[in-house]
Amino acid sequence: MAWPFPPTWKSAPAQFSIGENDVHLWLAAVPDCMPDLPRLRALLNTEERERADRFHFQRDRDRYVMGRGVLRELLAGYLGTSEFAFALNKFGKPSLQPPHEELQFNVSHSRDLALFGFTRARDIGVDVEWIRPDFATLEIAERFFAPDEANLLGEYSETERPLAFFNCWTRKEAYIKARGIGLSLGLSTFSVTLKPGEPPALVRVGNDSEAPNRWTLLDFDVGAEYRAAAAFEGRECAISCYRWGRNPS
Repeated sequence: MAWPFPPTWKSAPAQFSIGENDVHLWLAAVPDCMPDLPRLRALLNTEERERADRFHFQRDRDRYVMGRGVLRELLAGYLGTSEFAFALNKFGKPSLQPPHEELQFNVSHSRDLALFGFTRARDIGVDVEWIRPDFATLEIAERFFAPDEANLLGEYSETERPLAFFNCWTRKEAYIKARGIGLSLGLSTFSVTLKPGEPPALVRVGNDSEAPNRWTLLDFDVGAEYRAAAAFEGRECAISCYRWGRNPS
C-alpha cells in the first residue's frame, strides 16, 4: 500500500529545473522505497555502502540506503549528471564540490519519512520529526528552547503540548541547519512562533533585528504523526512540493 501523501505533495515533474527564486521540497516514504532499495544502494559509493552495513538493525540500514540513494538520484536529476562529490564545512553541513556548488540542498529523516530541500545559490535547511508526546516535555523545552518559547509551551495542556513543541523543534532545527554553523548558534539564542495554526516565523535572532525579515520559515503537512519545516534565506520564493516514488498515487 502506497504511503498516504497529503495533497500538498505533487507527482514528480517530467524534467528537473530549479531557478534562483525556486525552493523545491521532496518527501519520500520508506515503505514506498523498499522495492527500489537494491537500485538505490547501487547509487551509493563504497564509503556509503560500508557505513550502511555498520548499522546493527536492518531497518536502520534500509533507511540510510533510502535517504542517501534518493538524495543522489535527485541531485543527479537537477545537475544532469551523476558525477558530483560532496563537501562538508567545518561545522559538518554538507554541500556540493565545484563546479556544482551553486545547487544547495539539505536532508532530514525521521522514522518512515525523509525530507529533502533544494535551492540555487541560497541557504536552506529542513527538518521532519515523528511526534513523540513523551519527548515533548517542559523539562526539555526549558533546557533547549528560548525562555519565551518554553514559557509559552507551559501554557498548554499535556494533550495540546506535543504539537506546539514539535512546531518549535522543527522550525528551530530547520533554521540552524540552514545557517550551517552547528551548535555555535545556540537554540536559546533565537525564537520562533509555535502556536498551532499560527504562521511559522522567526521572532528574534540574538542581536540581529533584521534576521526575521531576511529569512522565511515554512511548515508542511506530512501526515498527522509528523511535523516538518523548512528555512531559507530570502522572501517571496516559488515553493514546489513533490513526492518521490515510481508509483506516487
